[in-house]
This record gives sequence, structure tokens and C-alpha cells, in this order.
Amino acid sequence: MSSGLVTLAELCNRDIERFAGATWPSSSLVYIDVSAVDASSKLISEPRTIPVETAPSRAQSIVREGDILVSTVRPNLNAVARVPRRLNGAVCSSAFAVLRPLYPEHGDLLFCYVQSPRFITGLMNAAQGSHYPAVNDSAVFAAQVNSSQWKDAQIGAQLKDALNTARQAVTGIDAQVRLADQLLASQLQSEFAAGPPISAGGRLSDLSEWQDIELTSLARLESGHTPSRRHP
Repeated sequence: MSSGLVTLAELCNRDIERFAGATWPSSSLVYIDVSAVDASSKLISEPRTIPVETAPSRAQSIVREGDILVSTVRPNLNAVARVPRRLNGAVCSSAFAVLRPLYPEHGDLLFCYVQSPRFITGLMNAAQGSHYPAVNDSAVFAAQVNSSQWKDAQIGAQLKDALNTARQAVTGIDAQVRLADQLLASQLQSEFAAGPPISAGGRLSDLSEWQDIELTSLARLESGHTPSRRHP
């Protein structure tokens, strides 16, 4: 990526499939309009399943998992959301600009960017209409990001992913160590409860000569003070 500014159009695949009721393989479709997106949570919370024959004229784009939907109406509300797996193949309203990252690893960065004050302000400045302010798709895709900052952010995202992977690995190792400790403790308890201690080759088979004795006959127990070095 060269230095300077790049547009969202340069970061996204603009080849989005269009909905056509005449060739739709089912009698119904999952429809995402602006009201389906929760502007606070940035989630698609209320998609609707509707008959193909009653699909509105604004039913336009077939979305895929990972696509980022940006509402072009009332941009000050910043109604944006990512398409989850369960909505792969749904149809969204033409009131959305569909951002499909050229590279999947850019998805998180793009989603953060379209929530930034800079992006929101840019769309508000480009909006037309006082009662129902809106922008067209071209205004969304014309938004610019600094390529060097984008590269730094991409590196940061990669480092974050690597750190999360390392943390998961450490968590897994810790869990295995705890399990091994539990198994060892359980084994020791069962061995000592049954008789003599564990030997290198497992439990001793000949127990006839073993006797129970007190530990004090084998060692002096010291507590509460430092043992004398002159008179051990």
C-alpha cells in the first residue's frame, strides 16, 4: 500500500451480488432494512423473513458473512453493523452501502473506522436534505484513510491476534498443569491410603515386612525456630 491517502473504494470489493426476485431460489428471503440495525450495539438485531413476492423495491444487495453495512440515511446515527454467519445470503436495503473488505484481515479495522468521529463527520457534511439527511454510496466509498496509519493499525491488529493466541496457549498449558497436579495428588492419596509409599517401579508387591512407623523416628521435626547449625 503506497503512502498518502487511500479511499474505502480501494480497500473494498465493489462486486456485490444483486437481488432478483425472478431468479431467487426460494419463496422467501431474510431482509435487512435500516430499522433492523441497532445503532447503539452496532448489531443486526431485527432482520425479517418475508415472501419474495412482497420484497420491497429497495431490497437490493445479497450480503455475505463479514460484510459491513453502513446506513446512508441519517448518518449522524451511525447505524453500522457486520453481517454475522447466520445472515450469510440475506438481502439488505439499498439504504446501506455494503463494504466487503478485499482482505478479511482488514474487517476489524474497517468496522472500527466507520464508527470513528472522522468518518461520521465526513458523511454528515456530505449529507443532503434537512428533514431526512442522506448520502449516496459514493460518499461512503470516497472516505479516505491514511495508508501509513492503516498499515500501523494492521500491524497492531496482527500483534493483538498473536497475543491472544499466545494467551490461549498459556491458558491451555495452565489447565493441563492443574489437571496433572490433581491427578498426581489423587494417585498419591490412593497409594498412601493403601499401604507403603510409591516406589520407582510402582507399588511394592511384597508387603509382609512393612510396618507403620512414626515420622519422628526417621527425622526430627522443627518448627517455630531456625535449627542449630552447631548442634544439628
